[in-house]
Amino acid sequence: MKVRFILFVMLFFLGGSSGYANSEKSISEELLSEYKKFSLAECIEKNYEKMGVVFTKLPLKD
Repeated sequence: MKVRFILFVMLFFLGGSSGYANSEKSISEELLSEYKKFSLAECIEKNYEKMGVVFTKLPLKD
């Protein structure tokens, strides 16, 4: 859940901050690119959970 929240925040800020200097088309392309990264990360997370890996129980460090 924490990973999803962080990815959502990244998508929100990265997509919104770079859009003011660019055209509408490039904004859409950037948002689509960020969404693809987010959905891929979510898919990978779900596949690992199906295999029994629970990310909240792992001692992960930044």
